[in-house]
Amino acid sequence: MSSRILVLPPSPALARDVMGYVVRRRSEGPSAAIPTAAFPANMYSALTLVHRGSLRDPVSGRVTTGATFSGTMTREARRDYIELPETTVVLFKPGRLTDVCRTSAHELTDRWIDVDAILTPAERLELGERMAEQASVARQIHVLEAVLERRLQRASRSRALPLARMVEQLVWRLPHMSVSDLADQAGLGERQLHRRFVDTFGVPPKVLIRLARLQLSLWHVQAEARRGAASLASVARRAGFADPAHMAKDFNALVGRSPGLLRERMRRSMPSEWAYELPQDMLSPRDGLE
Repeated sequence: MSSRILVLPPSPALARDVMGYVVRRRSEGPSAAIPTAAFPANMYSALTLVHRGSLRDPVSGRVTTGATFSGTMTREARRDYIELPETTVVLFKPGRLTDVCRTSAHELTDRWIDVDAILTPAERLELGERMAEQASVARQIHVLEAVLERRLQRASRSRALPLARMVEQLVWRLPHMSVSDLADQAGLGERQLHRRFVDTFGVPPKVLIRLARLQLSLWHVQAEARRGAASLASVARRAGFADPAHMAKDFNALVGRSPGLLRERMRRSMPSEWAYELPQDMLSPRDGLE
């Protein structure tokens, strides 16, 4: 028994709020050891559903067997895969989880929160028993999307939405912007921008810019790994770092490994480390980045 990973797009109704779904299911094939899954610091957020098996935090020892929400991450996180888990991960666009959870985003930053504290009993039943009853992944996603659509529809007048849309449009320009630039773009003073960013994204503008710079540099490192060429100095420049030393410092703090080591790792197929590759492809079109 082994695992396969599927990456699925959201329905049109959720395309402005959800980047996509990462589905891990058991499949017939040669048995292989399931490594620890690594997640770099990131500017998006997630809902992780564990259908079979479990995930364990190697630091705290906490074991997850149900469903959890996680917000913006300012540091690397790891999860041990126990008993060949089957999972569905919803990747939300930056700033959209706050409307799903109906809480300030800062309460979810660097945290994995059990859905029992957020969802109604009926919603938990749908994401648990009703999804498990479905005969295919497509039907499971249909049940999941119905829950998400209802929660987002009730938040249609959210204060978070304008800032979330602005960041979505600027996501690949953010690494080259300043807090002042963002305040001008939003039409807010810097203090008000700070408060609104913490409520919407869970972090201040300066931290979100730093995370956007990381996302962009991960995309460039991934592209260079595939081509098998280019210098990390070029990656640093295109991602908005002052120099390669600054990029290496951020990678060690936010990713837990150097840019060079990550590039070598990306040259090999590592399905368990999809979080280093897929989100950069999902966040937004990369017009003009090549």
